[in-house]
Amino acid sequence: MDAYYREAEWFFTLLTDPEGTRRFEPKDPAARRARYEASFREFGRFLEFLEHPQTRFRSLQIAGTSGKGSVTTMIAALLSASGLKVGDHTSPYLQLALEKLRIDGQLIKPSQFITLMTAFRSCVANWHARGETLKYGHAWVAFTFFWLARAGVDWGVVETGMGGRFDPTNYLPAELAVITNVDYDHVRSLGGTLSSIAWHKAGIIKPHQRVVTAATKPETLAAITAEVREKSAQLRRVKLDRDLYVHTNTSRYFIGDLPLQGAYQTINAATAITAVDWLAECDGVSLDDDVIRHAFTQHRHPGRFEVVQQQPVVVLDGAHNPHKMAALMASVRQQFSGRRLTCIVGIISGKAAEPMLRTLVADCHAILVSQPHVIGKPAQPPDELAATIRVLAPNLPIDTFERVDAAIDHFMATASKTDVLLITGSIYLVGEARERWYDSRATLRQLEHG
Repeated sequence: MDAYYREAEWFFTLLTDPEGTRRFEPKDPAARRARYEASFREFGRFLEFLEHPQTRFRSLQIAGTSGKGSVTTMIAALLSASGLKVGDHTSPYLQLALEKLRIDGQLIKPSQFITLMTAFRSCVANWHARGETLKYGHAWVAFTFFWLARAGVDWGVVETGMGGRFDPTNYLPAELAVITNVDYDHVRSLGGTLSSIAWHKAGIIKPHQRVVTAATKPETLAAITAEVREKSAQLRRVKLDRDLYVHTNTSRYFIGDLPLQGAYQTINAATAITAVDWLAECDGVSLDDDVIRHAFTQHRHPGRFEVVQQQPVVVLDGAHNPHKMAALMASVRQQFSGRRLTCIVGIISGKAAEPMLRTLVADCHAILVSQPHVIGKPAQPPDELAATIRVLAPNLPIDTFERVDAAIDHFMATASKTDVLLITGSIYLVGEARERWYDSRATLRQLEHG
């Protein structure tokens, strides 16, 4: 398995700011946009050098503030359940880079990854020999397109990274675009208003493209509909009634009895169904209640309201913005009402910690503060988060820990069987915690040997 780790860690050699110091630099909006545009054009040149692998498979692209990873995997599950070969790409990964490379819900084998990387790194070496450079994020997206083209998938379902308009995934000639919702996140990069954030998200819309959105806020919809008109695209909004029926142009689907983890997943499921229903209407994809039930019975999205242990219950959820946190805590209240809740939280620098923590502390009986450890993305120091929590909830018990493992040990030493532990605040923190229940090296061995 060492060869797998060597290849996966090669991507980190492309980081130009491994300490993440640029995250703290003030950003002039005009200069930031110019930098985004230049970076986007630079990536386009590399895709041209690769002979445009993103054009060799049919695709869907998903953007949004919250839920886009879940919607990506749900769409992929629906298409797979209808008998198609489907690759999906989500970002970031929890534990293994292979999580970004799934076909029909299954991670590829480590040996397949190594073979792909050998070919891809040869292309990158030739690119560098021309005097060109390649960024970490660009390399990952290019590798994803490279993999999907070689895998011979019927459809590739690709989650956008930050924003959308200047995201490297936006070179994808997707036949259908999905915008899940728009709320406050990445405000330093996307702007401090919903309109500016929505402008970035709506940038994934291509001329004459089909577009699905679950967005509801007026300023968000205004940006999306403006882009739709400008691009002569077609827009359909997700229609989910209070009885949990999804209404499309031609059909109605009941999702109230689907095995969804987390109440917030109902709108994500409705969004995925609305998108695939449009493909069924125009592209010969099969969709009916049996396909939906099979897809969602098989669907798993680690790190999203994932219960990894009972007695005491442990829930992992990488809610990393105020919108996600509010949805998460509504699900926690619904499923674990009346039970003692302890939360382990860690947050990446640059995230809006105070509104996230305000939502979190309202339901917690104790808080254990830790931090994620990831190259290029420094964490907010636990002591600083703890100080914020003391202002918000002066009487709430708080402890700080350098590592999430130590925080989990502390909880386990004192918890009763009826207690609940929620680990949240950062997908990277959740990935570190998840190692306790799902060892990465054991997973690699299982993948390799079936």
